[in-house]
Amino acid sequence: MKIDPKYFNLFAVIVAISGIAAIFYFTIRYSHNQQMDFIENVGDGSELYQRWFYTYDRSDSVRAADHPDKYVVIDFWSTWSNPSVGSHEKLWDAMQGHQHNVLVIAAGVKDNAELTREYAQDHPYTFFYAEGSDAFYDLMGPGVPSQITFSPGGELDNIRIGFRGNDNYDDFTETLDAVFN
Repeated sequence: MKIDPKYFNLFAVIVAISGIAAIFYFTIRYSHNQQMDFIENVGDGSELYQRWFYTYDRSDSVRAADHPDKYVVIDFWSTWSNPSVGSHEKLWDAMQGHQHNVLVIAAGVKDNAELTREYAQDHPYTFFYAEGSDAFYDLMGPGVPSQITFSPGGELDNIRIGFRGNDNYDDFTETLDAVFN
């Protein structure tokens, strides 16, 4: 097949636009599929609720099931992820006034223990900083930050993937205020 030279530029533009559209479509579809797989792998959350996380700073382990009277947030994050760091600040703000009713297991993903210790020293959060790479990979996490929240009693309450800004924790704040005020 031979293309008339006067139509070649138009043909090249159409092929380029089609290629770009296909890349966007399949990227969005892949991202959506990853999120759905993660949610499916979390399931009812019972396995994650019982899972032990080795803490960086306390040289012991922590698990959500040992705190059945609290909201427990398992936060998969990393020091190298700016959205993760921003998410911590907003999560901490959401917890204000309810620190005794909320436990955060900050499960580090692909992170250096020393960097995590430095981060914990530089930030006044009362989170349990723990190694979370294995759990994150078992669940096929789509990226950091990703949080799974359990209500008192161990029921799966919420799954948040990514950090979209200040309103990311509005529902969580409202729930804590309604339950504990």
